[in-house]
Amino acid sequence: MRKKKTTIPDKKEKRNNRITISFSDRELDAINSYCKKYRTSSRSRLIREAALRHVMQNFLNDYPTLF
Repeated sequence: MRKKKTTIPDKKEKRNNRITISFSDRELDAINSYCKKYRTSSRSRLIREAALRHVMQNFLNDYPTLF
């Protein structure tokens, strides 16, 4: 008898929430040229990671310390 393979559930969270942002023409051109130059396959991933990197950096800077 063969044992069934157990699968580990995907740890990535499903993204159900949507936020809409607007860019000026110059901002969008800058994002598009960056994606073209560095061969980024997903603009939304790039923007999401940049925004979260900024948020997390602020959280780390504001972390209370004793000294």
